[in-house]
Amino acid sequence: MLNNIKVAITCGYIGDHPCYQPFKDAGIIYEPVGIKTTYVEDLRDYDCILAGGEPFGKEILDQLPNLKLIMRHGTGYDAIDLDYASKIGVAAANTPGANADSVAEFALTLLLCVGQQIIPYNDACRGIGPWPQPMARALEGTVGIIGFGMIARSFVKFLSPFPIDGILAYDPYVEASVMEAHGVKKCELRDIQRQANIISVHAQALPENYRLLGRNFFEGMQNNVILVNTARGQLIDEDALCNALGSGKVIGAGLDVVDEENPWDHPMRKMPNVFLTPHVATNNLRCRIKVNEYAVSAILDFFSGKPVKSILNPEYIHGRRCI
Repeated sequence: MLNNIKVAITCGYIGDHPCYQPFKDAGIIYEPVGIKTTYVEDLRDYDCILAGGEPFGKEILDQLPNLKLIMRHGTGYDAIDLDYASKIGVAAANTPGANADSVAEFALTLLLCVGQQIIPYNDACRGIGPWPQPMARALEGTVGIIGFGMIARSFVKFLSPFPIDGILAYDPYVEASVMEAHGVKKCELRDIQRQANIISVHAQALPENYRLLGRNFFEGMQNNVILVNTARGQLIDEDALCNALGSGKVIGAGLDVVDEENPWDHPMRKMPNVFLTPHVATNNLRCRIKVNEYAVSAILDFFSGKPVKSILNPEYIHGRRCI
């Protein structure tokens, strides 16, 4: 029994769902905690946080003396200072693969909405917008994928019914043989730049990927490319994208994420060929159940002293806090 363990759930809580039953069986106390500006005050007493995208830097971590594990409800971990967490003995983990199908489905949905102009047609039929001028685009041509993790691999699976010419993928951390097993050709970023009619972004928000798609990338593309991003907003230079949307290099963009460094009234957000959603690719019940099941199992393993495959900073063990 783990009666002394307290888990705060700040993301993906789904009420009295059976996915939390293992917590109950083990005697773990788990509670939803709403995130607000002063969220640190509400998290001080917890041993574990099943967290969303809220930041956990040095200033925050220093105020959480009981914290032993940050479990990300998803895969991205750019908001966690892994080096400092390791230094003070706090482990961090994510839920790789649990949300892959849902995010991939959403990326495909954005792609179809942009290409087929679903939203402008809807607005026109309702009398709240003009009739779209450019003809709708079928899903065809060459697809370029930037980043080839679990989500990108699911995205490739969902593309299989469509008559595309081929799929290129750029990811320096994935071997060509892995991509080939999914029917994808490994390439350099410049190959996607020059050949792709459709580009879907699935890369991690690593320092080396900051504004990976910038002015030079967009200027070197062919015309009328569709761009979809369900990863992180800072992967794209939005000023450069804005210019590309105006020049015809990018005919339309579907973005579930935007660069939070830019103001809400950034010109890109007002363009009619930009389709925006508020980072909700995982906001469906099936996905939340899968992610919670993965997270609950990993949390139980962690506090039971069992290995957790998705630990992001294994070096935390050198300063591990007592459990």
